[in-house]
Amino acid sequence: MPRSRWTVAVLGGLSAALLVPSLALAAPSQSNVTVYATGGPATATVTGGPITGLGDDAQGHPLNPCPPSACESFGITLVAPGGYTATNQINLSVSVAYPGTLGGTLDTYLEDSGGNILGADPNSNNPSVAADSDAAPGNYVVIIAGSVGANDTYTATVTASSSPRAQVVLPPLSTTISFGVPSVMDPIHPFGEPSIGVSRIGDVFASGPTGTGTQRSAWEVSKDGGYTYRVINQMTPPNAVQSINAPPGGGDTDLAFDNRPQQGHYFSDLYALACLRNEKTTDEGATTSEAYSTSLNLVRPTVYQEYGPTSFQAWVKSPDGLNYTSADGGNSHFGADGYPAIDQVTGKVFEATYSGSTIKLNIGTPNDAAGDLTFLDDTGGPGLITVANGVINSGDVANFVVSSMDAARNLYVTWVGRSTIASQRQVFVAASSPSTGWTQWTAPVQVSDGLASTGDAVNVFPWIKAGGSGMADAVWYGDSSSLDPSSTSSGHVWNVFMNQLAFPTNTDGTINYNAPTTQVLKVTPHPMDYEDVCLSGTGCITNMPPGNRNLADFFSVTMDNTGAAEIIYDDMSNGLIQQPFATSNSADHAGAALVMVIRQNAGTGLLGTPVGGPSAAPIAGQTDPSADALFSVTSGAVTGTNHTSLDFLSNQLSLSGNTLTVTMKVVDLTGATLAADMASIPGTAFQQYVTRWQMGNTIYYAMMETNGAQRSTNTDQYFAGAAQSIDLCSVSACDPHVLYYPEAGTTAHNETGTVSCPATPSVSSPCTITITVNRVDVGTPTVSSLLEEVGSYAFASSHLQASIDNAQAQADNVPLEVDGICCFNFQANNLVSVPEVPWVPALPLVGAALVAAGIARRRRRDKGPRHIA
Repeated sequence: MPRSRWTVAVLGGLSAALLVPSLALAAPSQSNVTVYATGGPATATVTGGPITGLGDDAQGHPLNPCPPSACESFGITLVAPGGYTATNQINLSVSVAYPGTLGGTLDTYLEDSGGNILGADPNSNNPSVAADSDAAPGNYVVIIAGSVGANDTYTATVTASSSPRAQVVLPPLSTTISFGVPSVMDPIHPFGEPSIGVSRIGDVFASGPTGTGTQRSAWEVSKDGGYTYRVINQMTPPNAVQSINAPPGGGDTDLAFDNRPQQGHYFSDLYALACLRNEKTTDEGATTSEAYSTSLNLVRPTVYQEYGPTSFQAWVKSPDGLNYTSADGGNSHFGADGYPAIDQVTGKVFEATYSGSTIKLNIGTPNDAAGDLTFLDDTGGPGLITVANGVINSGDVANFVVSSMDAARNLYVTWVGRSTIASQRQVFVAASSPSTGWTQWTAPVQVSDGLASTGDAVNVFPWIKAGGSGMADAVWYGDSSSLDPSSTSSGHVWNVFMNQLAFPTNTDGTINYNAPTTQVLKVTPHPMDYEDVCLSGTGCITNMPPGNRNLADFFSVTMDNTGAAEIIYDDMSNGLIQQPFATSNSADHAGAALVMVIRQNAGTGLLGTPVGGPSAAPIAGQTDPSADALFSVTSGAVTGTNHTSLDFLSNQLSLSGNTLTVTMKVVDLTGATLAADMASIPGTAFQQYVTRWQMGNTIYYAMMETNGAQRSTNTDQYFAGAAQSIDLCSVSACDPHVLYYPEAGTTAHNETGTVSCPATPSVSSPCTITITVNRVDVGTPTVSSLLEEVGSYAFASSHLQASIDNAQAQADNVPLEVDGICCFNFQANNLVSVPEVPWVPALPLVGAALVAAGIARRRRRDKGPRHIA
């Protein structure tokens, strides 16, 4: 059919658009045009065909040139009075229906006069709809293209409608974003793929796998705003003999929260690369319950969980987060490699991932009271939504697409270019409004700057967290080198980067598709890795040489209840490897993936308001609230009675001449009190008080170690030196799994010290540990040296730290943290102590549309690329 041109005229003063034929063109097949003064649409119809043959490509673009039999096109002129679109928004759409009786399908494209695609439906839907939700007056072209096996006539209905334009709400003016001192999440257990979440009352939960070789994963909670953490009971309560149980687990983990009055927190763990184990707590980690997948008569689900066995990807549902049944009839659905989001209003689940050179989105919609899901790619469904075209995708096994939804239900998707060309590995974000049913997306925004000068040349592992309307934080690891991430050549310098995006919104909070303001910054105070980042998943072990997979495949960001970003990441700059190895080799990969949590302390947060927190400026020490050295035989160190011999009140460093003095104040270190506390924590043979820090790329420590007998005779022991690691093995070779602070060995040194106690110790009159360290034993710091991430930890241990061997590490027979103070930076000319937690976020979440039950949790089963080394 030859091109025909239609004119859409929008009359001033009316909220509807008027579609009338151009006098210069042939009469339409339907000549009547209806105008609705109260806001109804104006329409016109074009008929044509038959269209035969293939008229578009696999990337969702019409062929250019297109064979005459496979494509037809016609023009539209959209006319409106001058200035009309300043106060009104025009929606221009084309809906193409076809009989479909002869087989094959048709696709529809709406282009501007320059040939740019404004709206498209390349998914073989019937009707096939292409639209521009904010069309400007001017000329447009509609292209109707045949898909595979096409042989059809069609009827195209062109619709123009308008409505008063919502007032544009500009994003908040952002002051410069900065971050505080990173906190050491666990000074004993390094692991990759860390996850983080914040409960309604402000407790911070963290988790991650320690590997299929150990069959355990860490699940810990912070009661002090994310500064120090305690191990949560996983079937067997933690104690001095076993810190983290192996129930089993050790694969990918995930965290989620429901919105019930007594909030539930959910933890899932992949075990043996085969099954999912789920745990739940409704009292912030004090008690837990566990289940594997079992049948249950379901009510409205609280939790959806996605998993991906080798042959298919499926969704299950649960009313309690423990017992699951199928939510999708056991059918396979697109999107298993994407991290999902959920709409708290409708219960819809969203999952986007790579599809050739596009990012596609699948949506699951609850279709009954039991919460069963219908997906876009179900038989007879409308098909997947295209988020972005022209995506670089060379097929890395690692690097995933992540989705997140803000308080106004705008959806954000982030991904990285998976390219064999290092410079093309850039991070992008696209957003969509619920007003379009999440079918129309902004142009992708590159959020990484791609500059070697900023350290952000090459990027991996993007993640995103949305907050208030139009607000989202995207994070990723960036390398200053031009090397491929998987290259084992030297020269990698990795840091954490973040870009805060603020999209302009309408008065209802939905984005208006204008470009966002952005603020990109380097988050980490020093590089967190100098090694290769293997992107072959569990195939890294077969690379020659085998690739370093200590980071595993992702890290994450969330926000606390004030809107401040909290990023959990791995710091491998320590370069640790178990002696006698000194550097990475084909069997053992250097770099303990020490899990760090860093919190935004200035600038605009994700709720659109300023946030605050402790400064990263060097100080002399910190104070710690009393009565937080808790332990019970049922809950471990999460709750219980206070153990005053482990209850820190403050710590401090000072440097004078050749002596670094480490001071720790503890409520009561008298022999009788210490002996009683040891007896109440099963298996305790020693109590260890460790202050650790990083200087350059080395972790140093000073420790006082004692027990009841030594304390009573004042024969406590004092040590200092460099931390060491025990390396264990899994599906991706071996790497550091346990950090320890030895009393003896090539990096350990005996030091002098004292413990002084008043006659009646108390919170107001505590005991003091003083360790005088020869500075040569800890890297010879000078007055200008920066000692970073200084923290003090009180451990209950069944043995000396230097005696930890691989068998004990495998069983997690390692010291149990009971109290801690973390973290600050130190330089010798700063002598002012400040509180550990002057800013504890425990406010109600503001502005979040948390209405319906439902949280999204995502796991995969037997998907090698996602499993920890």
